[in-house]
Amino acid sequence: MFAPDNEKAVEDLDVIPESSRGKKPSSLFWLWFASNLTIGDFLIGLIAQSYSLGYVYTVIALVTGTVLGGVLLALMSIMGPLFGMSQMRIGRYTFGRKGGVAMSILQWGNTLGWFTFNSIIAASALALAIGTRAYALPVAITVILVLGLILLGHRTITVFERIMSLVLGVLFVIILIYSIDKVGPFGNISGPIAFSAVSFGTIVAFSFSYIMSWGPYASDYSKHLVSRTSRRSIFIYVLLGGGLASFFSELVGFYVGIATNSTSPNPAEPLAAFLGKYALIGLYFLFLGGLAANAINLYSNTMSIRAAGVKVDRKILALVVSAIAFALAYIGYNSFYVSYEAFLFILDYWITPWLAVMLVDFFMRSGSYGKGGFREIVNYRAIFAYVFGIAVSVPFMYQPGYFIGPVAGVLGFDISYFISFLVAAFSYYLLQREHDNKSGNALPS
Repeated sequence: MFAPDNEKAVEDLDVIPESSRGKKPSSLFWLWFASNLTIGDFLIGLIAQSYSLGYVYTVIALVTGTVLGGVLLALMSIMGPLFGMSQMRIGRYTFGRKGGVAMSILQWGNTLGWFTFNSIIAASALALAIGTRAYALPVAITVILVLGLILLGHRTITVFERIMSLVLGVLFVIILIYSIDKVGPFGNISGPIAFSAVSFGTIVAFSFSYIMSWGPYASDYSKHLVSRTSRRSIFIYVLLGGGLASFFSELVGFYVGIATNSTSPNPAEPLAAFLGKYALIGLYFLFLGGLAANAINLYSNTMSIRAAGVKVDRKILALVVSAIAFALAYIGYNSFYVSYEAFLFILDYWITPWLAVMLVDFFMRSGSYGKGGFREIVNYRAIFAYVFGIAVSVPFMYQPGYFIGPVAGVLGFDISYFISFLVAAFSYYLLQREHDNKSGNALPS
């Protein structure tokens, strides 16, 4: 079952031929369910508790962010069957043969960042579970296990994610039931909670950022579906799989935060303290969840850098990135929480306008997409819309200690990612429509 893949097309950046496809769209539910029923979402719920927004408002904020981000992930996933390519490779149709390289490099950094953060949390849980203070050992175990999955190939990852969706699902239900029994279904609300737009907006941003940041990965997995697969089915399965897992993981984290109010530098300790004699269940839940998420992170990491033109074997790239992630995870352990929150916002800043341009281009021109090369070296319309979206959003950025835009200073929280998405989408639509009207040729083939 866990045999290395032999079909080069599955592992390479070339178009996957129709004869090599055939997955049911329901497979995407299990993949995104397992990859989002993990530690990153759990930590968002844990962090959300510290904003003292109360149960009802916090849940609404988490649902809002999850749905908005999940919709973007689902929309990006529908591109895969048409192209049969990885997501960043598809990006070259929109941004141009050379223009798409910069986006691929950014995505490489995105996947490396997630690989590092997930490794920190998974290793923290494993360290507590096996009772060791030698932090390097659990980090090494975490990274090596994920590397092994990548070296075995895409099919192994798919099987592993399906197994993890069942294992993590059972563990999650156990922890959720225990949480409700211990904390109460509504977090033991003892009095009225005042609404805070600042806290609400920040929690929405965190939740949105997590699931939205899977967007640059989306077609890496949907590309294995035949081109005639229903777009609606893909959308529904991805949204349900990723959205349900993400929200409920955040909810468990929120319950744990209510019960422990922990300030421990080890992100696994609050869950261990909360579960008491059942701590091992929760710790292995975090550890396995880290493996499930990182299998996708590392696989897409190698695809992204190769889409940027790095002609190095995927397995060698995986080895190099694993070594880098090990070093970063070991160094970054003590400043985890501060770094994690900043990282979530950084993802919003660069990914949302990129998603906007990609989606507008897809829905405007997908009917004329070619299956061959990339005629445009740089699509300056896409580059301009992307940069313009970020530039307009700067006054809406809110990063205390680093930068607070004038508008964000009045609002008290960050909405720059919504602004950049809307501005990039609208400006690209206008530029591309004008270009198409003048040239009469919708897309390079």
